[in-house]
Amino acid sequence: MPPVPRTSRALRGLFIAVAIAIVPQGVSATEQPSATSEFHQGGVKHAEVAEPKTFDEAMQLFKASLAAVEGALAAPDIAVIHQATYALEAAAKRIGEEPGHDSVKDSVAPRIEIVHLASELGDADTIRSAVPALVKAARDALPKLRN
Repeated sequence: MPPVPRTSRALRGLFIAVAIAIVPQGVSATEQPSATSEFHQGGVKHAEVAEPKTFDEAMQLFKASLAAVEGALAAPDIAVIHQATYALEAAAKRIGEEPGHDSVKDSVAPRIEIVHLASELGDADTIRSAVPALVKAARDALPKLRN
C-alpha cells in the first residue's frame, strides 16, 4: 500500500475533529449504522459481538473490553483497540437500557465511537488522546468500574 499523502492525513484529522465535535452533542454510538464489510478502509477487521443479555454480563464485557483498550494503548495496538470497541459498544448499549444509566448513552457511548472511528482510520494520536477521556467518562458513569 502506498504511503498516505499529507493532505489525506490532514483530512483524516479533520474528520476525527468533526466527529469529536459532533458526537458529544447527542449522537449516540449505538445509533450509528454498523459496518457491513469485514474490513474497513484502514484494514482493521470488523467484529461481531454477541449482545449481552443481562446487566451483569454487560458490565463484565465492558470491564474486560475497557481493560483491553487500556492495555493496547501503550503500543498502540490499533487492531486490538478496534476489536474491543465493538464489545464496548454492545455493552454500553445494554448498560444504557438500565434505569439510572442514561449517562452511559450520553457520555460514554460517544467517546467509544470516537475511539472506534479513530481506530478505523489508524489514527494513533487521536486514540491516545481519546482513550483517557473514554476511561474517565466510563468511571464517572459506572462507579463499579472504580474497584
